[in-house]
Amino acid sequence: MIEKLLGNLGTVMKFAAIIILAGYIVTLSPEVSQKKYDDSGEVHFGYNVISRKAFAGAYVWDGEDETRTILVPERTHGVKITALGGYVDRGVPTPFCVVFPEEYQSYGEGILGDRATYESVRKEKEAAGVACNLQEIEFTVELGRYVKTAVLTADKYCVRRETDGSVTFTHPVYYFICDEANKTFYSEDGRLYERGTGALVTDFAYAN
Repeated sequence: MIEKLLGNLGTVMKFAAIIILAGYIVTLSPEVSQKKYDDSGEVHFGYNVISRKAFAGAYVWDGEDETRTILVPERTHGVKITALGGYVDRGVPTPFCVVFPEEYQSYGEGILGDRATYESVRKEKEAAGVACNLQEIEFTVELGRYVKTAVLTADKYCVRRETDGSVTFTHPVYYFICDEANKTFYSEDGRLYERGTGALVTDFAYAN
């Protein structure tokens, strides 16, 4: 097919054009990772100036109540932000999530990657006589107009052992405020819905 598109170009010109076309096709694929990652701000972004795609990745929280708003703008580096979470470079998973300060986790306890793991670990600890508490911290997500998919999210639980021997699991929950101009999603009472079907987006733990 590419040969037909190139017509009567010379051999060298054809080879160069094939490379350019192949690269263009690859960058259009939704499975291909974004090439660059900007972690200079509170919200990290993956982006590709060639494919004109970008995603919002981790939000690094400083622990202050005044900074529990996650702004997902329309663009970063001049590129539209179309997704929450994604992949960087050669497929490195980079989810949309909240990164908590170190004081929310104890050495050796780690971070649990999903609700099923949290429930399992909590059950084991309680069976061993350890008192457990769940602390849910609400974050407001202001979602830009161009976001149209949640590619990769992470529902993390930080684990901290208290001085009295009990364990506290800290978990982020989200309250969404979606730009009214967004053609894919809308928000209602803090929850995110698909505009076309009215279905709830189940990738997130909601505040209510």
